[in-house]
Amino acid sequence: MLWDWWTTRNKCNAGELERTTEQVCHVVQRHVIEFVPWVKRVLSETPISNNEACLRSGWERPKENLTKVNFDAAFHQSTASGAWGFVARTDGGEFVAAAAGKLRHLHDALQAEAEACVAAIEGAEALGLHRVVFESDSLTLVQALNTSSHELSAIGVILREARSNCIAAFDSFDFIFCPRKCNRIAHTLAQYGLRAEDECVGWADVAPPIVSDLVASELAASSG
Repeated sequence: MLWDWWTTRNKCNAGELERTTEQVCHVVQRHVIEFVPWVKRVLSETPISNNEACLRSGWERPKENLTKVNFDAAFHQSTASGAWGFVARTDGGEFVAAAAGKLRHLHDALQAEAEACVAAIEGAEALGLHRVVFESDSLTLVQALNTSSHELSAIGVILREARSNCIAAFDSFDFIFCPRKCNRIAHTLAQYGLRAEDECVGWADVAPPIVSDLVASELAASSG
């Protein structure tokens, strides 16, 4: 639209006007008619907000035959370091596994979240999961994973690694947003990762004491 207007303006200034005002308006109108449906389609495909997720009161079980992996990150700007944590649970709400680990050389909190996502994906692959839903309380990260909005940013390489790992490892996968109140276990694990002496620690089949009460309470709450 701007190109048509600009070209006509330049030709008018140069004494080479080829189209009338009505013709220019007609061309611009045609572009608008073509452009509006495209904008609507992009907006419908782009998770700019997630009002439905924000209304959730707590963690929800995944759909049948899916495993949900919640992950989170902790970030300390003063030391450019952080940690990640994730927990995997079945469609029945049962605990599968959890892990936590340290992160180094971070630029910002978003990079920490992206690195936590990769750690969760690698953990899910190691567990032999096939159909996975990855859940994060970082809306910016979830948008970046589901669109091309951050492809040229500092975390673009990490995002591409996350997607390619999922494509190679799983039959199906999805990245969805959840409120922080629905991500308490992953948050607790990430905080534990900051304090832990080991670079990485994991648990399988039985939830560790630091989150066992949360696992039990969320299992009970999600059963209704």
